[in-house]
Amino acid sequence: MRRFDFGALLLAIALASAGCGGEDDGGAGGTGGTTALSFDADTALPASAGAATAIAFAVQFGAVMGNVFAGLSGGSAQAGLAPKVNIPVPGFCSGGTAVLDWDDRDNNNLLEVGEIVILTLENCSGSPVASGAASGTIRLTIEEVGGGLPIIGGIIGATAELNLTIAGPPPTTITGTFRVDANIPLSLALVNLTFIALDESDTVAVTEDQESLSLECFNIFQRAGLPGPGTEFFRAFGVARLGNQVYSLNDPAATPNIGFDFSSGSPVPTSGSIGLFSGNRAGEACSGGAPQGDNSSCTMTFNPGGCVDVECMGSDGAPFARSIFWSDLLDSDFSSASEELCSGGNGETTSAVRGPECAGPGDLMAIADAYIRGGTSATEDYQNTSYGTRSNLTIKSVADLRFSRKIYIVFDLSSAPETFDKASLVLTLIRHIRNEDNPELSGPQPVDVYGIVDDNLITDDNDWDPATLAEDAITWNNAPRNDTAAGNAFEDDPGVEKFISGYDFDLEDDEGMDDPGTKYALDITEYVRGRLTNDADKKVTVLMAIPTLINVEGSEFKSRDIPEGEICDRPFLHFEQDRLGI
Repeated sequence: MRRFDFGALLLAIALASAGCGGEDDGGAGGTGGTTALSFDADTALPASAGAATAIAFAVQFGAVMGNVFAGLSGGSAQAGLAPKVNIPVPGFCSGGTAVLDWDDRDNNNLLEVGEIVILTLENCSGSPVASGAASGTIRLTIEEVGGGLPIIGGIIGATAELNLTIAGPPPTTITGTFRVDANIPLSLALVNLTFIALDESDTVAVTEDQESLSLECFNIFQRAGLPGPGTEFFRAFGVARLGNQVYSLNDPAATPNIGFDFSSGSPVPTSGSIGLFSGNRAGEACSGGAPQGDNSSCTMTFNPGGCVDVECMGSDGAPFARSIFWSDLLDSDFSSASEELCSGGNGETTSAVRGPECAGPGDLMAIADAYIRGGTSATEDYQNTSYGTRSNLTIKSVADLRFSRKIYIVFDLSSAPETFDKASLVLTLIRHIRNEDNPELSGPQPVDVYGIVDDNLITDDNDWDPATLAEDAITWNNAPRNDTAAGNAFEDDPGVEKFISGYDFDLEDDEGMDDPGTKYALDITEYVRGRLTNDADKKVTVLMAIPTLINVEGSEFKSRDIPEGEICDRPFLHFEQDRLGI
C-alpha cells in the first residue's frame, strides 16, 4: 500500500473512531467484504498510524469548525451585525481563499433551523484543513438552535457534508455526512464540538488513488478554543476500515482524555491514551457488520515531547511494544511496520558527558559552523537567510518551520593526531530556553547527531565545503543533506549516518537546567575514524537536529564567530589518548 499524504489524511481519518455500519456495500470504504485487522509485530504500527491520523483529523476539523462558528457569531453577542453573507474567513488561508456563506433566509442575523452555512475553499493553503492546498466545501445544514437564541450561547446541531480535494499527486478526496453539535459559551473562549455519525449516513471516507479509509458509527467529542486551534482534549470511539480490514478505536465504556500541546500550529498529543482492538469486540455498541476479530489489541500512550508508546497483545497471545514519535507515526507507511524508535523522551537516549574547559594540544577548532532556519513569514524569508556568521548555534524542532533550526559544524582532519582513542565534539552552552507555557517540556531536548559520510556514493558537492559554500551563504534551502520539508530530518540516503541518538544535554539529570558556560562532549569517534580512512576528503561535517516536532524551545551554543578572547568557548574537536595503552 502506498503512503498516504499527511495533510490529506488530516481531514479524513479524523473522525476517528468507529464502526457501526451494516454489511459493507463495496463503496469507497471497502471491497465488498471485510476482515479484522490482526495486531502483530508486523501490523501494529500501521494500524496505530490510522488511529493517530484520526486523532489529528479531529483536532484539525475542530479548528475548522471553530473558525466557522466564530465567523458566524461575528465575535460579539450584542452587536447589531450586518447580514453575514459571503464572509471572508481571515487568517484561514495563507494562499487562496476561504469564504463563509450563510443564507440568512429571514435577513434577521439569527442562525435558524433549516438555514445553510457553507465554507468554500479555493486553493486554500496553510489552513487547518490540510498541509496541501484544499478546494471544495464544508456544508452545514442547521437542525437545532438552543433556546431560540442566535448562535451565541445556544446548542447548535447541524448536518455536515464534506466534499474536499487536497491538491497533490494523486488528489485526495474526503466525502461523507455526519452531525455536528456545538455548545458555545458567551465568552467565546471555548467551544465544545461533537461529531456524530448519522444512522442513515454513508461512511465518511478519505480516498487517495486506489486506497481509502472509511469511518462509521463514530462519536467524537472535542473541546477547542475559538476562533483558532486551541484544543484541550478529545474523546472518541468507533470502528475504522482500512482497505478491506477493520479495527476498533476505544472501548465504548472508556472515556479517553487526550491532552495536546498546541503551542505551534500543529498540535501534538502529550498525555492520555487510546485503545485499538482487532475487529469489533462482543457487546460493543455499533457492532453492525464489523468482523469479530482475533482479540489482539494495542494501547497508544502519549508522552511529553511527542513520543508515542504502542503496547500490544498479539494474535498469538504474546506481548510486544513499539515506541515512535507522533510526527513519524502520522507519516507511517500503512503497508509495513516502522522500526524507528523514539530518540529521547521515553525512547532511546544518550547521557550527557561534561567536556574539557578548553581545547588542548592536538585538538581541532571548527573551520565552519552555522545554524539554518526554515519557513517564511510575512516580513522575513528565513529559509533563504544565512545565519552562518552569528555568534550562536541554535537547535529547535517545531512543526511550523519558521521556528525550526538545525546545526552544521565542519572540522578539517588534515592535522588530526595519527592515533587517538576517542574524538569528541565539544560545545559550550549559552542557554536552554524555558517555555513558560509548558515548563515540563522546557530547556534541553534530546538531539540526534549525524555526519555526512563518504561511502563511494557521494560527490564533492554533496559535502559542505566552506571553500564553495561559505558560512555567510549556507541556508535552509541549500544546506547539504537538509530535508527542507521537515524540521526534524535530514535526507534519507546513504550519505548521512546517525552517530548519536538522543543526546540529552542535561548534566543535572532532569532536576534542573545546566548553567550557561557548561561544556558538553559528544562522542563521534566512529565518525572521525571513518573519515580519516578516506583519502579523498579529510573533513567531517556534523549535523544536529531534535528528532521530533516537540513544539518547545531547544538550546543555544556558542559558535566559532564569538570574540577572539572567548576562544575556549568555540566548538572544537577533542582527542583523547588512553595513556595506559589499554
